[in-house]
Amino acid sequence: MADNFAQQVKAFRDKALSNVDAVVQDITVSVATSLVEKSPVDTGQLRANWQFGAGVIPDGEFPDTDPEGEETIEALTEAIKDTPAGGVTYLVNNLPYAPVIEYGLYPNPPKRPTGKTENGFSTQAPAGMRDITVMEASSYQGAAIQNL
Repeated sequence: MADNFAQQVKAFRDKALSNVDAVVQDITVSVATSLVEKSPVDTGQLRANWQFGAGVIPDGEFPDTDPEGEETIEALTEAIKDTPAGGVTYLVNNLPYAPVIEYGLYPNPPKRPTGKTENGFSTQAPAGMRDITVMEASSYQGAAIQNL
């Protein structure tokens, strides 16, 4: 009888831990997807340079381009789905112009007007990428819990 109870407690614990992992992974994938999709596209290099790290901040840049963002989202999802909850994870973009886009740091007025910026901000991402995603993150939690 005691063995059966211990097995039931262990099964409950294992299911609860699995659910926590699934929720955290789902939220992280949603955040990563949002960052990629909100990244403005000129060549697609900004989208291709979103990187995920578990326990370590990724460094370096990729020469790749991914205008649609699908390959980047797929790669991020693959990396995230194998990461258990409980550790520190990072989603970063190391391109030097990522902060320029996020914070509207383009020259104002532009040196060579192209119509891609207005008042120092990208016309494709006038409110940035990260800050908007952070504001939306609480909705990702509810959706992740419902997906269990």
